[in-house]
Amino acid sequence: MCGILVTIPSVEEKLFKFSLDRLAHRGPDGYGIWADEDLITLGHRRLSIIDLSKKADQPMIDKSKRFIITYNGEIYNFIEIKKELEELGSVFYTKSDTEVILNAYRQWGNECLKKFNGMWALAIWDKTEKTLFLSRDRFGEKPLYYAQLYNGAFVFASEMKAIYPFLKKIQPNLNINYHFNFQFDYEHTEVTAINGIKRIPPGYSAIFKNGRLILNRWWNTLDNLPATPKKYEEQVEQWRELFLDSVKIRMRSDVPIGTALSGGLDSSAVFSSMNYLSSKYNNQERQAKDWQNGFCSHFPGSSLDERKWAKIVTDAANVNLENIIIDPQNSNWSINESLYQVEDPFQTLPLPMLETYRGISKKGIKVTIDGHGADELFIGYGDMPNFFSIKNFKLFSELNLIQESTNTGIYSSNKFFIKYFFIKKMF
Repeated sequence: MCGILVTIPSVEEKLFKFSLDRLAHRGPDGYGIWADEDLITLGHRRLSIIDLSKKADQPMIDKSKRFIITYNGEIYNFIEIKKELEELGSVFYTKSDTEVILNAYRQWGNECLKKFNGMWALAIWDKTEKTLFLSRDRFGEKPLYYAQLYNGAFVFASEMKAIYPFLKKIQPNLNINYHFNFQFDYEHTEVTAINGIKRIPPGYSAIFKNGRLILNRWWNTLDNLPATPKKYEEQVEQWRELFLDSVKIRMRSDVPIGTALSGGLDSSAVFSSMNYLSSKYNNQERQAKDWQNGFCSHFPGSSLDERKWAKIVTDAANVNLENIIIDPQNSNWSINESLYQVEDPFQTLPLPMLETYRGISKKGIKVTIDGHGADELFIGYGDMPNFFSIKNFKLFSELNLIQESTNTGIYSSNKFFIKYFFIKKMF
């Protein structure tokens, strides 16, 4: 991950750098600042993953000197998009995905977003039109916050802590109790835990021009559902193909990669797929060769310890398993520090997660391909199979609430068919 910061208009350089350095943990490999006179300042804290050279530093300016980008994330299919752009006449000077985004935006405008397979939060300044284009990926994997300040100025950043120095006062959102109780309704909205700070929602882009910020929804999952084969065997094959392709394309990296193993189906499937793909596609362009890095959170004396299952997976791949001991009594994270780090309301204390990834980082690993969120996909939680044998309206109402929580805004006609399907199947 990297960190981005944008202020409109420009601010005093010392204040800007102070705020940008609050994102140093996101990008310890370097930083850059670029300003268009007094109109705007763009900043970047870099974590070097794709193209480790200085040529790939940000903010990055395209060859026409018209577009300037600061960006956090990774476009996994940048190689394919780059080849398409080269056929259209684009010339590239780096091996980075950042330059691919710049050329894609110059070629296709905001329609370029639909070509990207990845995760991102980005800001592109059009020096000719004096317009800022902002975008967040389909599911909001990469964060992007903003605030309109008391003097009409705007600031955009990867984390709220980089915006704090520009606020007159830091106060909690008056409706924060509601969001603690309804966290599924929190993440996909503009609302944040801090008064005066908003987020650009997942699947949205925005244009800032002449003092106005205009949001535009460019992606709605329910309007882009793929066709599913009718036969179960064909569904399995389609899913397998998609899963392996998603892992393969994420193995593109110029640095070593690892996996946080929990022993569950999701992370085990990811790690096993990497083992399979590394032998089958060992000549794939830009594929990381050093992927054999498995990590497991170790809770000594706890029934939650999952080393046994994680080790079965690494042993099958003949890979050593690194155990990261999690001891809340001797953690280097205080509750205040950990909550300050994650910023948003959290269902549990984030200490184990923070400790795990700090341990992975200490081993020199910058990138992990993990199974976050896939328990739902694999029906991994014990209560989830019960939804497939619903026999009363009370349980159906609960299922409906879960489905509603996945809606990210504009109504889609496909919602009706989802509910109709469950009613037909269950009753």
